[in-house]
Amino acid sequence: MSALSIQPTFPIFTDIDGQPLEDGYIFIGAANLNPQTNPIIVYQNAALTTVAVQPIRTRGGYPVFSGTPARLYVNSDYSIRVMNRNGSAVYSAPSATERYSNVVFSSVDASDITYQQAGTGSVQTNVQTALRRWVYVDDFGADNTGVADSTSAIQAAVDYAESLVTAAVDNIGDPVNGADVLFRGVYKITEPIRVATSNVCLVGQGGTTIYPYFTSSTGYNGAKPVFVIGTAEIWQTTGVFSNNTKYNSVSGINIKRVDGYLGFVGFLFSGTRNATLRNCFVERAFCGLYVENSSELYSDQFSCIGSTYGIVMDSRGSRPAPNSILNVACGDNDVSSNKIDMATVYFSQHTGVLAINTGSTDFNGMTIGAFSDNPSGSSPGLGFPATYAGFHVWGANSVWTRAMLLDSIVFEASQSENRTCIRIESDTQNNPVQGVTMNNMHVQTYASDPVGGVLTLLLEVVQTGDGDVHNILLSNSGFTYQTTGLYTGTMCNVIGNAGIRFENCYPASAFVLSNLGYHGNISPLEVVEHTDIDAFPPTGWTAVGTTTGCSKIGGSSGVVPYLEFTGDTGAMYVEKSFDLLKYVPQTKSVFISFLAEGNADLWCVARVNSQADTDSDIVNSTNIGRYGQAIVPNTVNVNGYRRLVFCFNPFAASYPFNTVRFQIGRKANALAGTVVRIQDIRVGYFVGDPVPYNPFS
Repeated sequence: MSALSIQPTFPIFTDIDGQPLEDGYIFIGAANLNPQTNPIIVYQNAALTTVAVQPIRTRGGYPVFSGTPARLYVNSDYSIRVMNRNGSAVYSAPSATERYSNVVFSSVDASDITYQQAGTGSVQTNVQTALRRWVYVDDFGADNTGVADSTSAIQAAVDYAESLVTAAVDNIGDPVNGADVLFRGVYKITEPIRVATSNVCLVGQGGTTIYPYFTSSTGYNGAKPVFVIGTAEIWQTTGVFSNNTKYNSVSGINIKRVDGYLGFVGFLFSGTRNATLRNCFVERAFCGLYVENSSELYSDQFSCIGSTYGIVMDSRGSRPAPNSILNVACGDNDVSSNKIDMATVYFSQHTGVLAINTGSTDFNGMTIGAFSDNPSGSSPGLGFPATYAGFHVWGANSVWTRAMLLDSIVFEASQSENRTCIRIESDTQNNPVQGVTMNNMHVQTYASDPVGGVLTLLLEVVQTGDGDVHNILLSNSGFTYQTTGLYTGTMCNVIGNAGIRFENCYPASAFVLSNLGYHGNISPLEVVEHTDIDAFPPTGWTAVGTTTGCSKIGGSSGVVPYLEFTGDTGAMYVEKSFDLLKYVPQTKSVFISFLAEGNADLWCVARVNSQADTDSDIVNSTNIGRYGQAIVPNTVNVNGYRRLVFCFNPFAASYPFNTVRFQIGRKANALAGTVVRIQDIRVGYFVGDPVPYNPFS
């Protein structure tokens, strides 16, 4: 049988010296009145049938009747006074209401009941202290059925948890104490919940779900946040933008949109350090996770479905109020040294992840699927770029984007739309993007071509104006097939002057039509011929079109030789066939590289195995995945020598071909008198790696 606890049979009263009260007096009266002058009936039995005569005497500390210890019973609230044999007061209480195990007690609460955890080394405390280690929102009136509005109750619970935080000893170091705020159930809110003090953590239990019933965005831009974590509240009211709030965390909380109500920002971390977000889910929001002016944030197992943006890391400095969620201008803003692990972003209407001027941040083990699902139907706002992508690295507002690591990210490409998986861009010298390393980026593709025959693009690097993009690395990345077929995608396009290196990217056929830009540090390239521009046309090349105005210029007195294409309207170019027998397209992709400048549209085309132009020209072809591809950049107007590198794959099937014929010059739609100049022509292979069929199956 289980152990039985032996308890006193009768209540024991003690004297002033702590010894059992001998020959004492007990007076019991009406509540809040003098019990000696306002006595009430006291009984000796629980049936309230045997009346006890007052004052009640004590012997050995026990109440006694006719010399026998007894219990005391009343049927209402009461007052009590205890006196010793000398008539000195030992104890009194004006209002004693509690009863326990049929024994009368006075003013007993949780602090009077001892508690000790099991286990060696545990120490004794009381029930009140033990229970107050956590703050339960339901204890403040929150409705865990989701029917009543719980905004005020939840905020009251958070405010109480914040009141427990105290300064560090001697005000040195970080604040101490704080509490976990517990949720368990479904909650309705109508305004944001703010956590503005260190050491306060929000903990959802058993699938806690928050439903924001937002009917107005007054006071906010973009959308109201559901939870605001950090000193944003101070910033919003004082204009002081700091990140002094530390060690906050959110875990186990889901946020879902209610039909008929406004969108929202799920979690806004604004002014935090060393915060964590774990095992949380956001559905159909404006943005799932928004981070500004925060560092050392760690996110694990975060998911966002069907939102305009999945994750935004916003480190824009000199940001005007309309571009702020909180509608406050700021001159400083730092988002750095953060880590996002195991995140899932699906069906983002505009962009899956938008990283603005983010520094030293890792994104690891992510899945970004069906991104840019409805970009035209979702205005970005907040000064965000209109261009959409799965993952967008954007240099803006005079802050560097630097030392970013993207590792092990799977992009599930749309089967019906052409999309860009990763876009990296900078538009001014004050907004450089430097040191972005991408490793194990995988695009899952399908056999059928997307609408319009335009291939999914893994990486796009854009430098406009005097922007600065360099030290970009893409390694161990490429396309994997999800169904039988030969469709892959396009590996990379570079617009403007950007430096990028590829290592072990696959398959080489994915470099079809990749415009790798005009920077001299594109690698790895395996050069077969470096053309000697000794005449017009160069030796081994043939002139085509009306080329009477074309010429070779330079080559002496230190002037680098170049070809100049100018004259009447119409196409004019030079061409040459290269014998590339036993070329295996899954291993290598042919490239042509040259420096170009001028004010006319450039013409660059590849013809394969003497195929008719309509079979190998991307402009006319309807089967992009099989035939030789023409290399036709879209309106490349060059205004200074830029290196252009164009790769292509003559066949998606794995068998060799005999020859490829390159044509370079001025496009047919060029106006009379316009010019294109070309120099430093190189032809060879872009080395890639083979890829097995469906490695994820």
